[in-house]
Amino acid sequence: MHFLSRLIEMARGLAILCLCAMPASAATLVFTATASEPVIVTGTPRIAIDVGGATRFATYASGSGTAALTFSYAVQAGDFDANGITIAAPLDLNGGSITDIAGNPASSLTFTVPDTSALKVQTYTATFTTSPITNANASAVSFAIAKAPTGASFTYTITSSGGSGSVTGSGTIGGSPHTVSNVDVSALPTGTLTLSVTVSTAAGGTGAAKTVASTPSFTGVLDSLPASAAAFSVRRLRSGYSGSLLRVRRSSDNTEQNIGFTIGGHIDTAALTGFCGSNSCFISTWYDQSGNGRNAVQATAANQPRIVNAGSVDMAGGRPGLIWPSVTNTTFLGMTAQFFAIGAVSAVAQYGSGTQTGWIASYAGLFGGAGPAPPFFHASLLGSSFFYHTLAFDNWARNGAQLAASANAIALPWPLATVYATAPTSQNYRWSIGSDRMISGRGWSGPISEFVMLPSALSTSDRQILERGQGSYYGVSVP
Repeated sequence: MHFLSRLIEMARGLAILCLCAMPASAATLVFTATASEPVIVTGTPRIAIDVGGATRFATYASGSGTAALTFSYAVQAGDFDANGITIAAPLDLNGGSITDIAGNPASSLTFTVPDTSALKVQTYTATFTTSPITNANASAVSFAIAKAPTGASFTYTITSSGGSGSVTGSGTIGGSPHTVSNVDVSALPTGTLTLSVTVSTAAGGTGAAKTVASTPSFTGVLDSLPASAAAFSVRRLRSGYSGSLLRVRRSSDNTEQNIGFTIGGHIDTAALTGFCGSNSCFISTWYDQSGNGRNAVQATAANQPRIVNAGSVDMAGGRPGLIWPSVTNTTFLGMTAQFFAIGAVSAVAQYGSGTQTGWIASYAGLFGGAGPAPPFFHASLLGSSFFYHTLAFDNWARNGAQLAASANAIALPWPLATVYATAPTSQNYRWSIGSDRMISGRGWSGPISEFVMLPSALSTSDRQILERGQGSYYGVSVP
């Protein structure tokens, strides 16, 4: 009588730790049973194996006429055993036979169970089903977990290569695939997203994390408009801009730090509040997103607008805003470039307190608005070198005190504006945001969230794209 002396462990080259990159049918577990002498096999004898509490069978594959018999099992979707599979029972003839060369039956078969504790099986995969991820859909991203055991639990983490922070969650697998929907990643710093999913079962333990990456795309409100002369905002305005939005100074120690934007295109308030802590933060640079490098700067701490007040972000229209304290202040951000051609101006601002005229921005007094009265333009006469130039700035959309203004609008005619025929060379005559440096007491009062200057007048359709984009983002009613 002959016996199968032992069943040796699966060949090293076939050891499977993770099957997520290949279809389950392509993953096969192969075992070898070694007899003391050559044997003849008929039918399909099999070996029972325990895969995470589920009984599977490795069936006879080859080796008849030799002492080494191979048994194989094709891994199925849903197979999961992070603790290592085990041999569940002795070899089962399954209606077949194993005999020696002379035809004597090999009854009372015995074999030594191999150590399969390191042989781990998991077939589940994770995939972003929102593709591509964009700033428009980043607040409702979906992903799917496939080939995971129904009833298993899972956890997930989504991070960005652009900075710290994560979005996490958990749940129970309800089928294959299992879809997780409406995950908001819009507040994560801009960068490549990495989804990491881990599945666990009571019998099979916790599997290795499955990861998948996706690089979101971005479309800004300025992408479809003519190139701007200068553009400042608390949000990302165009896809071609990859720099920071602001540079802020912390009140406690005067340390400064750049603040960027999130995948959704918003200012990164997590980075902002993380830097400011319980202190106040002020703007030393408002970066120009046009690509022209006309940054608006203020080196004097006392003249810098605020964006965080004692740990709380200053808000306007549900979005962060740069705060100017009052019309009598000397707070302003001056552009680093001298005068340049302007044919359209657009701003989102909210007038605060005071009875004097407030100035959102000026080049010797250009672009102002006074409290609840209609906005108007002011011409400051410096010598005789000037001429009148009409900016078709004739509509302000209002929602309470919130203003969204754009040059070249269509509803109401307001007074003319003036610009200078020649560009002065003095630093005092450069564009500034939040005051008129030529006239004392003409500062802005309240928040300014966006300020865009274009070198030529906008078409009606382009103006509507800009204004409606501003209205949608800042909660302003725009026709």
